[in-house]
Amino acid sequence: MKKVIFSAAALMIGAVALGQTTSVSSEADFQGTPLTSPIINTATIENADIVGTGSAPGNSNTGHSVQSATIPAAGNSMKARQEGEKNSIVGFQTGASNLVSMRQTGNVNGNAADSGEANKIYSDQIGVGNDGRLEQQGDFNQAILVQDNTAFAGTLGNRADIQQGTADQAEKNFAAVDQFGDDNEAKVLQTFDNSDAFVIQSGERNAVEINQRADPENSQGHEALVEQFGNDNSALVNQNADGMKGRNYARVFSFGDNNQSEQTQTTNSNTRGNTALVNQGVDASIGGSLFNSAEYANIVAIDNVMNGGANQASSYSQAIQDQKGHDNVAESHQFGAGTSAINGDYTMQVQDGEDNEAYAFQNAYGTATGRGNSADTFQQGDDNYVATGQNGRNNDVVVSQMGSDNSAIGTQRGRDHVMDLRQNGDHNAIEASQRGLGNSMVITQNGGHSWHADQDVPGGLPNGGNSLDVIQTGPTGALGTAAQTAQSVGRAGFTGLAAPRSGSGL
Repeated sequence: MKKVIFSAAALMIGAVALGQTTSVSSEADFQGTPLTSPIINTATIENADIVGTGSAPGNSNTGHSVQSATIPAAGNSMKARQEGEKNSIVGFQTGASNLVSMRQTGNVNGNAADSGEANKIYSDQIGVGNDGRLEQQGDFNQAILVQDNTAFAGTLGNRADIQQGTADQAEKNFAAVDQFGDDNEAKVLQTFDNSDAFVIQSGERNAVEINQRADPENSQGHEALVEQFGNDNSALVNQNADGMKGRNYARVFSFGDNNQSEQTQTTNSNTRGNTALVNQGVDASIGGSLFNSAEYANIVAIDNVMNGGANQASSYSQAIQDQKGHDNVAESHQFGAGTSAINGDYTMQVQDGEDNEAYAFQNAYGTATGRGNSADTFQQGDDNYVATGQNGRNNDVVVSQMGSDNSAIGTQRGRDHVMDLRQNGDHNAIEASQRGLGNSMVITQNGGHSWHADQDVPGGLPNGGNSLDVIQTGPTGALGTAAQTAQSVGRAGFTGLAAPRSGSGL
């Protein structure tokens, strides 16, 4: 993918944000596809040949406008339309309820001289209740929309909408939205193939939705990065890649309480699949060191869970990852330390396809009294792998694998945990451990598989009162007993598969 470097004017917190995302899981290998692109230099656009040769036939069009409202609630509107290639627009608005609508079009396949290529838009709105809508057709376009309502009274947020591509007339585009303040919304739609989207929101009760669709031709999928700083934010990323060259990357980083994210990825490719990473609540002092540990060195050789160290408060976060296709990787890191059994973090990972891998880690660097986390992983297909680790109290893990050659490893450190591991297929294996007091583990396997489970693991914690229940059946699944779940040995009220929390908005 193309290289992106953000100017300070375009994305004021971009340097900080990217500094926290430069190092991630070696399995996911996000380092090979940084979200990068040329700078949109607003000074160059402002001082270009606005009058003179820039308006002559065969040359690029440029535009620059400033609107500043001095009367309260007196909104301005700005509309601009350009057709062709290498055009540019810059617009600045200050006030309340301003509207900006900018559109750059062109026929990519029908007219190379009028192809809608290499166009640029930069829009900046300062105030409350502003609405920005940017549209680009064609290839190699860039659009940046900045909105800021932090210095204005009231809670009326801004709205941002960027669309790049119509039918098969779009590839290698870049869209960025940067919103400061509360109650903002951002939507990005990119079609055809190999485009990048980057959204940063700083404040509370913000929402972002990114939809990316890659079709055949030279499809390489898309890349999306969302970073949210504050509480009660939500992020939705939906990626679809068809053809033999599909490859999607989705990253959501959030810092605060009660944040929710959902990543949905689909690819038909047999050679390249999807990669999703969610990171909720990591402390900036830890940085990217968390994601180079090969799923925490296979969960620190089945124990430890890396207790201790700084931790960002991020209770009651929710992460959903849904992948369909081949060669997928889903990775979730949640660093909240809940104070009760109901305000912890929740991760759900669903993978349908071959060669899938899923990792989920909760409260790895947090206090030993952090509690209430849940992680559910469901895999349907061949050659699947799950690694999960939890630290604290009253945490739940459910792993369900349906298919061949599956394996699962997991560990829980603390007390009153429940681990429910289910495998249905051939050549499955489980390695799991629990350290502490009052933990429960249930293992259910079909097909004559193997397990290795340790409880009362030594290492500085009181041990005892743990329970282990294992059931293995042959190919027919017959053993003469009822199906077992973690509820049969777990603490009261545990019902196996956790459901998404209500009111998530996702």
